Amino acid sequence: MDGTQCDKVSVFVCGAQKSGTTSLYAHFLEHPELQSPDRKEIHFFDDEATNWAEPDYERLHDHFAGPANGRLRYDITPIYQFWPDALDRIAAYNPDAKLIFLFRDPFERALSHWAMEFARNDEHLDFRQAIRDGRERLRDLPRNAPAWRVFSYLERGLYGQQVTAALRLFSRQQLLFLRAEDLRDDHAATLEHIRLFLGISPFPDTGPKREHGRYATPGAKGAGAEDLEHVANFVAADMECFKQLSGLDISKWPTQSSTISKPVVNMIRQKDKRPNILMIVADDLNSWIGALGRHPDVRTPAIDKLAGQGTLFTKAYCAAPYCNASRMATFTACLPSTTGIYHNENFWERAQRPQTAIELLKAAGYHTFGAGKVFHGMFDYATAGRDILKRAAWNGVEERDHLWDQFTSCVAEPLPTERPLNKLHDFSKFDEVPPFYHHFDWGPLADDQEALMPDEKVCQSVSDFLLSAPDKPFFCAAGIYKPHLPWHLPRRFFDMYDKERIALPLVKDGDLDDVPDQARAWALSPRDHELVTSNGVWRDAVQGYLAAISYCDWIVGRIVQALERSGHADNTIIALWGDKGFHLGEKLHWRKFVLWEEATHVPMLIVPPKGHIAHPIAMNPLP
Repeated sequence: MDGTQCDKVSVFVCGAQKSGTTSLYAHFLEHPELQSPDRKEIHFFDDEATNWAEPDYERLHDHFAGPANGRLRYDITPIYQFWPDALDRIAAYNPDAKLIFLFRDPFERALSHWAMEFARNDEHLDFRQAIRDGRERLRDLPRNAPAWRVFSYLERGLYGQQVTAALRLFSRQQLLFLRAEDLRDDHAATLEHIRLFLGISPFPDTGPKREHGRYATPGAKGAGAEDLEHVANFVAADMECFKQLSGLDISKWPTQSSTISKPVVNMIRQKDKRPNILMIVADDLNSWIGALGRHPDVRTPAIDKLAGQGTLFTKAYCAAPYCNASRMATFTACLPSTTGIYHNENFWERAQRPQTAIELLKAAGYHTFGAGKVFHGMFDYATAGRDILKRAAWNGVEERDHLWDQFTSCVAEPLPTERPLNKLHDFSKFDEVPPFYHHFDWGPLADDQEALMPDEKVCQSVSDFLLSAPDKPFFCAAGIYKPHLPWHLPRRFFDMYDKERIALPLVKDGDLDDVPDQARAWALSPRDHELVTSNGVWRDAVQGYLAAISYCDWIVGRIVQALERSGHADNTIIALWGDKGFHLGEKLHWRKFVLWEEATHVPMLIVPPKGHIAHPIAMNPLP
């Protein structure tokens, strides 16, 4: 097999298992323009024994007899939509492939799945036990462990997650979402839909197919209403997401019955009682806010005012001192040990990843709006420095369109012309400047550049949204980039701090003498404190960071003012937090990336809607 594009497998029926894929296979066998494999389920892309760094696609092609000769090759392996990395592997193999998904009510699918495994003697628990305590058999197992093929009765019904993964990899035009009952009850119309999607001639009319019907009868082993309710509650939030993304009408599915108790969905559907949420996250904002009393000179009147109106968490700590890890932990309510995101690892593409709060709110009917650095992203200071550009372009690494009804990304960041302003390196020999120092700079911007700053644009976008918000509950996220480096800011914020009078952090010369070698290596890589102090710019740097905090505070104040002008303040919760802290010499360390106090202690406060009582201070550590 030569592996040319025409001989590649171009059609995949990816699931769901127990949703009519075998019946569809019977129809595919009859179509002359489809080249059938030697068996229905090839199981190539879920084979964990394959070397996926260099996959041998000939093994896949060997399942087809002779060349395709213009026919479409297909693979009907229904675990693909559920198995970790299977869709990614398909996309790497053939990014132009077309994928078909058949979805069945999660309760009926789970029961049929259980019945099949029970009949095979791979399952010995009754259905009630299997979907409750039986799920413990999957605890702590890697997602590609063999047990996930057998006992994932409930997890396979999280269709919203699976559709999200597919939409990340393929365009909507490459995906066809169908209900299992469509093929069962009106096979002719469904096959017509499929043939138009594939661009082939009509299927032969040989009547409906009924395959594996013996597994489809509810009631085995006493399954009843309590089991249906249990499954419905398990998939409730995910189903809201699935309905939105797939566009399918699933209102007649048993798990969607109005008689089923679904506390999560019932709560979030009470539209008249649901508050709006304004979330503000600041990048690298450590605990130096006035309300926490951690630095005597800092000026943060807007944040301090919010702290006085709500609950200030005095012992809030980030889950990890890295941007991506901290934000993913916050938005999923899962520690890095659960998400697997400790630094800049991939999150969105992970199979069966936890859903973010934004996805759940959107699925619940909230209008989602975001602006700025909400999820991880970065400015390209390397290219800006090397090419002597006036602006650094933004790369929204973890931004995803499916999260938002509206989103405004960061604009390019204006930069001073004579960089670096602190003169710690020579940018005329930029290739000799270590990457850590491409943005390790501070100093005032020209007056005409203030209006071009990314956080200024975020402030404007968020304010405009609040003043014209839709007539439905909304989640509005404002991602403020400062006080992240570089500290290039309007001069008036530097003028707020007399660098000769500001308090410097307490630094003990021997503070690393009693720490492990690894911690010492982290603290001194790079050797920022030695560089800063030997060049006599420590006070200048602390002034720059304090100025950046006050600039951030000024942006926060304007956003809150816009909320108050909008008329929504009486029904809006405000949450403000820093994603991680920042060292300015403590323990001879600068920046973050360590597990010490200054890198992990962050501001966090929650303000209830106006007129509601809040507890002024919360002492319990977070998370």
